[in-house]
Amino acid sequence: MLTVGTNRYDMEASVTSPSGATEMCDIQDLGTSQYSIKFVPKEMGIHTVSVKHRGMHIPGQVLAACIYVSLFGQRQHQL
Repeated sequence: MLTVGTNRYDMEASVTSPSGATEMCDIQDLGTSQYSIKFVPKEMGIHTVSVKHRGMHIPGQVLAACIYVSLFGQRQHQL
């Protein structure tokens, strides 16, 4: 994600699980106004990730991640 003229502390991200539980995501500053958003899913299904800048939703930055178990028994995700 690229956001010019901000810092990590201006950013906020949360994830909502299929059951409706919401928790905050970890945000890592990658430098040059780029950020990585991480979360650890606790259940399978579609998770919604919401990103805010200074308390306001960033247009187009609500993402859906589908969490499932692969044939090899490992958790996978798809955005």
